[in-house]
Amino acid sequence: MYTPDIASQCTYARKFGRLFPHLDAWTTDEQMPSDYLKTISDEQDFLFQSFNDSSGIPAGYTYLGQFIAHDLSLDPSSTHETLADNEPIWNYRSQALDLDALYGGGPWGSPFLYDHDYKFVLERIWEPSYKQPPFYDIPRYNGKAIIADKRNDENLLISQLHLAFMCFHNKMIDRCKGKFMGEKVFFEARRLTIWHYQYVVVHDYLKQILGIKVWNDALRLLQIGTYFGQKPFIPVEFASAVFRFGHSQVRETYLFNQYLPLTRPIGLPIEKPGPPPFFVNWQLFFGTGMEARLFPNLNKLTQTEIASIFYVHKYEKEDRCLIHANKISPIFSTTLKKMGPDERPINLVNQNLQRGLKHKLPAGQAIAEMLGCPPVDWTALKYFFISSVNGCSKFPSSLNPEWFQNNTPLYYYILAEAYQQRGGQQLGALGAHIVKEVIVGLLKSDPTSYINQKHNWVPKVKTHNGDWVEKIDFSMADLLEMAGVFHGALVKDNSNSPQT
Repeated sequence: MYTPDIASQCTYARKFGRLFPHLDAWTTDEQMPSDYLKTISDEQDFLFQSFNDSSGIPAGYTYLGQFIAHDLSLDPSSTHETLADNEPIWNYRSQALDLDALYGGGPWGSPFLYDHDYKFVLERIWEPSYKQPPFYDIPRYNGKAIIADKRNDENLLISQLHLAFMCFHNKMIDRCKGKFMGEKVFFEARRLTIWHYQYVVVHDYLKQILGIKVWNDALRLLQIGTYFGQKPFIPVEFASAVFRFGHSQVRETYLFNQYLPLTRPIGLPIEKPGPPPFFVNWQLFFGTGMEARLFPNLNKLTQTEIASIFYVHKYEKEDRCLIHANKISPIFSTTLKKMGPDERPINLVNQNLQRGLKHKLPAGQAIAEMLGCPPVDWTALKYFFISSVNGCSKFPSSLNPEWFQNNTPLYYYILAEAYQQRGGQQLGALGAHIVKEVIVGLLKSDPTSYINQKHNWVPKVKTHNGDWVEKIDFSMADLLEMAGVFHGALVKDNSNSPQT
């Protein structure tokens, strides 16, 4: 089995590439481009609304997308820094779906992440008064996460997702013991973890966001040859615009588990983990949901309270509760308008638009025209620009909406396209095409991916009678269950070891 040298997996700077270097960068003649974007994104009634407009995509995939984005790219430069013509943009991730944001430099380059068995060190959280089994958090020092990529502690959902992959790796270590010796145990466990992750990205995540037709096309492309000899790269159009679509899927409120009050509004930034029962029950975010009868106070809720969380009017005891992501749309939750510490709040939408400006990304219309993708029909989206109160334009009075609609920054264009063409349920033609091509290209250009090492590999799950069988539709819910965190993110303590 292929065991890559761990040194080759350590993070170092690489250049972002460009898919459309010959296209002119987006700009505007109305005023200074930076001020123009700030005016648009700072208008409370234009881009931000306090609402939940649920899609058919479970809410967990929003944060799985964030996890994937952190695995693929890291540009620590400020959006306010100027970028000279032809100046390279550096990426501090490995530009492959290889979980380097999880593994760091491995036990040799990042020894503080691991114990003597090559397992990730976890922090056990225990509060006997709750009479719950112990559960775990990522290790911390003075409240700060000790992980390879601090961005994976930006909110509770992403940090607990990072924890889930740590637990999965630890399970793979247990599986590999006895079959391998020494450091080979780590390499094999790491390989299995990465391959399961890559399989979930292809067969679950992409299926959710691309739609069946484009997803089938991605599977077909993965069957055709390899890209060996081609150097993989992360396109700046992908990292700085297209793959940031998940921000529009962020809900105004989340419910993390069945014990918290259902009316408790929890937005971003999400609070850090506390003692039980404050944990993430992944059944509410992936798979088929959680049985409604397990909610202690479900029958005491009003229809408004239920709808604010689950986007249904009423749940019966035999139903299942599943929280859905918001639709991909040009309108964002108000939680994204002011994020981070109170003294330095960040407008995430403005930050994304400014990043696209800094990186000199083309307008969405220019790319769509070059690729032959149907353009966005803005007449079908006109209600986004019209106030429901007085019928007047919500567009900033100092700007021209027609100019904006004919010359749209790529980030905002992708969101409008998804809503106009797919009702916000999946990405539109241009967005889906770029995501498909980038993910497929990265997997095929990586000699260590399961696509190139063992093309027909399928994850195996353990049946009730103890047999291991292949599961073609292996999903994120399956991965979480194998990690031991699917049922309420609680890990049963059956030994004296902090990893069980």
